[in-house]
This record gives sequence, C-alpha cells and structure tokens, in this order.
Amino acid sequence: MKPSILAKKYDKIAKWWHDTCHDSQHGIHQIERALKFCLRPGSALDVGCGAGGRFVRILQERGFSVTGIDVSEEMIKLASANHPDVDFLVQDICTWESRMAGY
Repeated sequence: MKPSILAKKYDKIAKWWHDTCHDSQHGIHQIERALKFCLRPGSALDVGCGAGGRFVRILQERGFSVTGIDVSEEMIKLASANHPDVDFLVQDICTWESRMAGY
C-alpha cells in the first residue's frame, strides 16, 4: 500500500486509535526488556509513533530525547498535543532521512 493511502486511512481513525490505545499495555514488556540493553539514555526514534503515549512516556522517564515519526498527519497532531516537548514529524519511514549529519 502506498504511504499516502495508508496515511489517509490512519487519519480517519486517529482519534479512535488514540482514545482506545493511548494507555494500552501492549508492547510495554518488550520495550522495557529492550531498554535493559541501553547503557545510558540518548536519542530515541519512535517509528510509527501514532498519537504518542506509552512508549514516548517510558523513553522520557528513562532520560531519552525522543523524536517520533508517523505517516499520518492526524496522528502527529495528537502526538504533539500529548507531548508538546517532543519533536514529531509527518514522514514515511521509507523515505525519511535523519537530520544528523554523518549517520
């Protein structure tokens, strides 16, 4: 499916997704386990961040600077409202390029 089509589909369900999944426990165990391998906090990229929520909160609580990307503009609007101190970008992960030079 083309990212632009996918984005429009997620735009339509963004509010429902946020209201239903914002505080979900799904994936918490996996991210907690993965974070045990991080020696110190740094930058974290939340790919497909949706409306933000649990993963962004966990990463911030651990001292990470978070950037979120999602193909849905509506999801990014919700994420920005939920986490005004985080950078969120409307981007397709297949074409996104880091702003960090040399990486």
